[in-house]
Amino acid sequence: MASDIPGNRLPVLGENGDPPAGTLFDPQDRDDFIRHAIRLIDDESIRNTFGQASRLRASQWPTPETEAEGLIAAYKTALPEL
Repeated sequence: MASDIPGNRLPVLGENGDPPAGTLFDPQDRDDFIRHAIRLIDDESIRNTFGQASRLRASQWPTPETEAEGLIAAYKTALPEL
């Protein structure tokens, strides 16, 4: 579960036909949070679906080493004197 704010939408809902890896609740609506929480508690199949989608999505992310190498390359491009 995550607040329905722009920064959470892509990681939770995915893109280009990705299955959702979670659910978004309205941060201004306490009852919406409770509805989503109860749904997750009561529905094992949706928990399993979100879990599978989360594992798939995480497996496609770069490793920490690859991410660090990309950042170093970006800094070297931006600041070639380093």
